[in-house]
Amino acid sequence: MASAQAAIDQFYKETRLRRINLDTMTKPTGGGQTSQTIRRVGLLQGIWLPISITVSGSLSNLNTLGIVSAIRRIRVTVNSSGDIFSCSGAGALYLVNEQIGDFYSLGQGTTTNQGGSAVSAATFKLYFYIPIAMNRRDPVGLVLLQSEQQTVELTIDWEADTTVATGATITGSVRPQIDAFSVPASGVLPPLNYIHQVIEDSYTVSGSGDITYSPIRGQVYLSVYHGLSLLQSSADSASRLQVIVNGSDTWKDMQIADMDAEYYLYHGRNRKAGVYPVDYMASSELGALGLTRDFFNTLGTTDYRHILTATGAGTLTTVRRMLALIPAVN
Repeated sequence: MASAQAAIDQFYKETRLRRINLDTMTKPTGGGQTSQTIRRVGLLQGIWLPISITVSGSLSNLNTLGIVSAIRRIRVTVNSSGDIFSCSGAGALYLVNEQIGDFYSLGQGTTTNQGGSAVSAATFKLYFYIPIAMNRRDPVGLVLLQSEQQTVELTIDWEADTTVATGATITGSVRPQIDAFSVPASGVLPPLNYIHQVIEDSYTVSGSGDITYSPIRGQVYLSVYHGLSLLQSSADSASRLQVIVNGSDTWKDMQIADMDAEYYLYHGRNRKAGVYPVDYMASSELGALGLTRDFFNTLGTTDYRHILTATGAGTLTTVRRMLALIPAVN
């Protein structure tokens, strides 16, 4: 049997990455869900979601998340139950895409990605990238779409028009595209025993003080992104972030005012206010291509806590990027 590295080398020699169009998904009138099963072709690396949204009407009570509030949630599931990706539109834009944007070229701008724009009567472009594999270099987290034991489904939950703005009529559509590797003629595949999960949680914060967030243990953590009171124009609403392991081992203790320098070191750009990342992938200064040296396997950990000191009430939105071990399908 070929070694894991030999299998990876053979895979890259024989395969090609292809961009494949899926069926167009149109927003239901007033809001609601649309979904489709991803066709059985190759090994899924990632999903592109180019979304067009048009807002019309006499608007008031504009949603402070911005136009991204038109997307309530994006989900990718395996066999109708296991989430690979589950994030709100705001979490996907401000937390996931904001952190990986320097690698996937997802920067926000007037023409490239208008998800962070204020709600108004106009037409907007939103671009999301759903990272199914860990990154675009390493074949970790690839999903074999041609496996008869797996069905992968993409679901977009469109927000109610009145939640985006009072008086709004909103139309929208997306034609998803997938990046998928062809299956090598030899049948030699890279190890497929890890699934890459990107999962969002949300909690209400009643007031100022320490918030303790305990990520679920048992997975290998790549990153944990916190957003406190995410808004289209956010301001920092926390003063300190601590990461503590096994009760007393402090891995990080930073004043929020000092996080900008760290973020600029890792990403080469400014941190979005209100976002507080704990990024194990970036510690080698290669961003999404970071070395595995600081990935955190929590299987044998007795305690794992993030303590964020809030300066007021709000909502804590947290995205966990993890590798979970699964039985190999090849």
